[in-house]
Amino acid sequence: MNFNKLVKVIKQINTEFSFQVSRAVNVNLTLRNWFVGGYIHEYELLGNDRAVYGEKLIQKLSQSF
Repeated sequence: MNFNKLVKVIKQINTEFSFQVSRAVNVNLTLRNWFVGGYIHEYELLGNDRAVYGEKLIQKLSQSF
């Protein structure tokens, strides 16, 4: 192995693992959004203090974070 081969192998490893990391992050963000949407849906339909149409639920939620 020479220096150029070493650089090439390191670049390939970095590229492959960077792709895998971004894919894992995308999967987790999708799952997070699905769960958040499910809880909002449940709150709007079944919550004790059911959301009222026009209540600006999403705006209130964003201000809470």
